[in-house]
Amino acid sequence: MKAILLAAGLSSRMKATKLLLPFQGIPLILIALRACNEAGLDPIVVTGSHRQDIEKTISKWKKPVSLVYNPDFQKGQLSSIQAGIALLENDEPFFITVSDLPLLRGRHYLTLIPLLERHEAVRPKVNGTFGHPVLLDGKLRDSIISWKPADMEKGLGSFLRGRDTQTFISDDTAYITDIDTPQAYSLLTTSSPR
Repeated sequence: MKAILLAAGLSSRMKATKLLLPFQGIPLILIALRACNEAGLDPIVVTGSHRQDIEKTISKWKKPVSLVYNPDFQKGQLSSIQAGIALLENDEPFFITVSDLPLLRGRHYLTLIPLLERHEAVRPKVNGTFGHPVLLDGKLRDSIISWKPADMEKGLGSFLRGRDTQTFISDDTAYITDIDTPQAYSLLTTSSPR
């Protein structure tokens, strides 16, 4: 099963290339790859802004990973999702996730897989907030590719509205603990055990 890791963003709120920031000594993008490896998933990393630096860091990862560059990354998340989906070869279910969730581990992916049965998608929700990763039935691939940016104003959630989506209610904040600002990064790095 494939996992599309979105790593194309500008990191504008962070004012640094956030996926290269260390968490417990490991760059965030490598933590995202580690979680995929733990779950037995094949990662597809979609780069855009900061492409060269992110790909250089990924080159240190000694396991297979597919890279795809999204030249339209400034058009938003949909364009990166579509770039990653273009590498899928069949109707197998697949994950989509952001790459700045440092608490996410393989077990978080594995928990969602059995829940997809008889549904089009599975999406975690913690304390009223939807998180990542999102698991999608492979039959949705073509529908996502055909969407236009105006159709997905609020990201993947817009696409999932009206779909048969199983919401996985959890109290595990790993699904929603992303790093978008220096304050969030500082809080996480000072509160997490080493």
